[in-house]
Amino acid sequence: MHTGRAVYTAENYGGEMRITVDPSTESSGFDYVNNSQQRLRVVAVTLKKKEHPYLNWELELADPNVKGIKGGRPGHIFEITTLKSGGNSQFRLRQLCEALGVVWGDFDTEEVIGRELDAYVKVKEYQGTFSNEVDRFIPLKK
Repeated sequence: MHTGRAVYTAENYGGEMRITVDPSTESSGFDYVNNSQQRLRVVAVTLKKKEHPYLNWELELADPNVKGIKGGRPGHIFEITTLKSGGNSQFRLRQLCEALGVVWGDFDTEEVIGRELDAYVKVKEYQGTFSNEVDRFIPLKK
């Protein structure tokens, strides 16, 4: 029986897991904003590694009143910055740090959670689904 509140369960069946989903969830995904300058907030930073280590940044629109083009709350924006050294590999990480007001050098990821920055976001389309991505970070004015 559906009680009107979301109930999510996971039961372990010897290596398999049975998931009970919310039947009222729509398949339309998250909303997005048109190409524009936005204030973003860092929600999470996760260290990952494939061939080289990198940071996966999860950002959200800082203003909770901003509505997407369909009238809903825009989804989070994800940014990947490599930690590979040499050449100019870390240019995107430096741009992001400068937009956050972090002095370029070693830093703790915990210190940037909750910080805000300005960026130009653009609409991207992937397999018929639209979302936002950062086009360019705007350096913090000193």
